[in-house]
Amino acid sequence: MKINWDKEHEELEYQGKFDEYTTPYNFDHTIPVDENYEYIPKNLGFKISSCFYRSLMFLLGALATKVAFGAKYYGKKKLKDLKKKGYFTVMNHCSYLDSLMLRHAIGDTKKVYLTVAPHNNKSGFGGHVLRAGGILPLAEKLSAVKNMNKAFHELIQKGNVIQFYAEKAMWMHYEKPRPLKRGAFTYAVKENVPVVPVFIRWAPAKGLRKLLGWRKVASVIVLDPVYPKEGLSTKENTIYMQQQTQKEFIDEYRRFFNVPKDQKPCIYDIGEEYMDTLNEETKYAVTL
Repeated sequence: MKINWDKEHEELEYQGKFDEYTTPYNFDHTIPVDENYEYIPKNLGFKISSCFYRSLMFLLGALATKVAFGAKYYGKKKLKDLKKKGYFTVMNHCSYLDSLMLRHAIGDTKKVYLTVAPHNNKSGFGGHVLRAGGILPLAEKLSAVKNMNKAFHELIQKGNVIQFYAEKAMWMHYEKPRPLKRGAFTYAVKENVPVVPVFIRWAPAKGLRKLLGWRKVASVIVLDPVYPKEGLSTKENTIYMQQQTQKEFIDEYRRFFNVPKDQKPCIYDIGEEYMDTLNEETKYAVTL
């Protein structure tokens, strides 16, 4: 049965439920993330495998995203000052291939790691390929959080990039930036490194692509890095970085689609009866 993604998203947007999954998932064949889970395997075999699959993802990813979405990339120069430094990225989660787009937005000079929901940490060959490619399953148990935090710290200190999907759930080809969760920004403040917002902008296909049946094309935009501010507490800095990143996403969306601030109170079509039920992140996003 074909899912009407636009209708699903329209209904959830009206209710202000931006973090609910619309794409199917399950916990079958999932490797548990506990206190013994090895986030960064040290053995030589894994390192060789990682090098191979990362290279393959980078090379084939460029072709796949170009063919599938006509993907174009902008703003890489904004990463010039971060070449040898570790940092976090936050990207809107809107495609099964968005991790491949991120790798090209950042470039091949960085090792990109991707935080994922625990149900994505599968056993078997497919799971091995994803882990070799750099997925970091989020810990749900307190006993595993310390191990995860240690891995994040080690990777950032070595100059790597860690991606967070701060919108939580994937909404296929949804054009608008959704309200962001706080986790990524907490880690950025803790490590005293910036968050780089990366926004996938969807637009209607034109010309030959439209004639061939493509609905949308993608542009991947690297926006201005957001740095922690001196003099703020951990909580204040976390909220500042979260809100500044949210603002950059929405400003980019408004700019491209020519949505002036005085035209409507927010970019979302949320029903008035749901306004009082919105969480803190969503309440901020709808004010922009």
